[in-house]
Amino acid sequence: MRRTLKKLGLQSRIPRRKPLLSETNRQERLDFALAYRHWTQRQWRKVFFSDESTFSQFAQGRSDRVWRELSEGFHQSCVAAVKHPPNRMFWGGFSYQGLGPIVALQGSVTGAVHAETLRHVLPSMRKHFPRGDGYFQEDNAAPHRSKVAVAVREAAGIRTLPWPAQSPDLNPIENLWREMKSTVSRRTPASSSLVELEKYVKAAWKDIPPEYYKNLIDSMPRRIEAIIAANGCITKY
Repeated sequence: MRRTLKKLGLQSRIPRRKPLLSETNRQERLDFALAYRHWTQRQWRKVFFSDESTFSQFAQGRSDRVWRELSEGFHQSCVAAVKHPPNRMFWGGFSYQGLGPIVALQGSVTGAVHAETLRHVLPSMRKHFPRGDGYFQEDNAAPHRSKVAVAVREAAGIRTLPWPAQSPDLNPIENLWREMKSTVSRRTPASSSLVELEKYVKAAWKDIPPEYYKNLIDSMPRRIEAIIAANGCITKY
């Protein structure tokens, strides 16, 4: 059967992990892309993109493999010894003008926690967009939509960019997170505590080259076109 599938041009691969889209999600993504299709790179350079991401003390993944003999299935060197590694969530933001802060979050993210995190946004917005012509972007996670978080944004006069749910492929900060996780996982020795993990993550954030995140911002028109071409479905981004 495998030989037949290969003859048909099919290949065995680990599935890419992408969010599940409902018909409503797909239509909202398409509507958003059509509404912002006219935006130029210069306009996207006025957006401060943000998100949260979780970093684990011990890097693990479903795609990890080991080379072993048949009898070594439970050998210490051939198993993933930590089922649920210690981890910490971080919030960060950036724009074409530069990186904003990266903040280590304690515990789960609630509306109140996110409202406190938003205090880091206004100084960054003022620094990156001194004329007050910038937009703040965040996804539609429940804490972001909470009354207390909305109240903080409105009180601070933060102008937000509407954002379709289930759209990590539209947010260039997701590429930053992937790059940082790769950097942190290559650190030697590996982090021995969450305190050290936090140091590694913040160092990786600080070391992101400006040309890298600027190119991500300038990819926004292409991301928009990819959403339209896919009729609102998942894209390569």
